[in-house]
Amino acid sequence: MDPYQLLKDSIKAVPAMKYALAVAGIGAVVAIVLGLKLSPQVAVFGALIVLGLMFVLVVFSRFAGQGTGGLTGPAGVLVWFYTLVVMTSTVLFMTSYFWQRPMDLRPGHKIVLPTGNVTLYDGFKIGGQSVFNFDSEKIEGWGAPDADIGVANPSPDNSPAQFFLHNDNPPYTDPNATHHGIENSGIVEMRVQNLDQVTEAPASNYIAHYFEPILNHVYCVRTRDGHHVAKIKISSVEKDRISFDYVYQPNGSRNFSE
Repeated sequence: MDPYQLLKDSIKAVPAMKYALAVAGIGAVVAIVLGLKLSPQVAVFGALIVLGLMFVLVVFSRFAGQGTGGLTGPAGVLVWFYTLVVMTSTVLFMTSYFWQRPMDLRPGHKIVLPTGNVTLYDGFKIGGQSVFNFDSEKIEGWGAPDADIGVANPSPDNSPAQFFLHNDNPPYTDPNATHHGIENSGIVEMRVQNLDQVTEAPASNYIAHYFEPILNHVYCVRTRDGHHVAKIKISSVEKDRISFDYVYQPNGSRNFSE
């Protein structure tokens, strides 16, 4: 059986097959670009331009000699719908590539998340440097309303300092209180050796209130608002202080590669 003749017969029987062939051609171009280890953005950007020009040409040719009929209305709706889709997609891709909005598509661009090292002191002794806000990257005083994580030592004589994570959600909600602020902090151990090994924070199983961290262990922290996460590695634990390295994800995702 001749594949070329089979393709010709298929297009003759179903004329729309020629468009499927065109799509396959575009897919082949993308595969070639990726096979040559060129930037995927080049393939996608080029494909969008080609598709947009092809679409305009098809719309023009179809409607140039079109008469009236029962399908004219639905066909017009579909034409305008896909026209807007192609236009919107192309605009978003171009703004992402050139102006990094709504996302950054520049070749070789690596997302850089806020990082640093923090030392927090026992809030019962040095209250002015005892809590940390990941979003502002500021050390604040004990009792700060936007604190994501704090350090205190409820029994300093024989034990190291502990983290304190504010949480006012059930089962911690005070039934006698008339107002509850947004307090949904938590911490969970990741059981890995390095921060780079944590690519995504867990969705659940966070522990609230007092928590005793272990030196060199890695944890994920859910912030006070309950909608952001950070990953930390403990670099020092003493009676009156805790130090840790952190990586914060500010966009609301649990994924640290976005």
